[in-house]
Amino acid sequence: MTYDELCDQLLDYFEQNEGDFILSIEELDAYNGYLDEGRIYSMDTLYDFVCDQSVEDIMRDALAATDVYGGNFDVNKPYFYRNSYGRYISTDEIDYSYWLDKYFVQSLTRYFIRQKQRGNFHMYLPEPVEDMILNYLENAEDEVDF
Repeated sequence: MTYDELCDQLLDYFEQNEGDFILSIEELDAYNGYLDEGRIYSMDTLYDFVCDQSVEDIMRDALAATDVYGGNFDVNKPYFYRNSYGRYISTDEIDYSYWLDKYFVQSLTRYFIRQKQRGNFHMYLPEPVEDMILNYLENAEDEVDF
């Protein structure tokens, strides 16, 4: 198996297994900040974002906050994120589909393999994903610099 074949196989797997994709991208983000400002949070953590703000800042943020569908921000929805303007957006689901591409798969595999090679391995990936990567390492048909 070549590295490109591994990446294609993982991309196909993630397209069919959204839950494993979400776990993997959030795990990668926890280790290297992959999502940057694009992370989606549980509504339970909203307080952590506003607890240190002044009342004026909270009011300004509240007035600018919206729902993903354009309505008012809804604290009864399970998730929220901040858009590129810093506005709070409430949403019903975790949707990282924008990030599902070959670059993500390469970042994930390279980070996983480097950590494994260094013996500094604490990254959790779903078992099928980890098995695909380990299978590649055992049967690699190409030399890739990780």
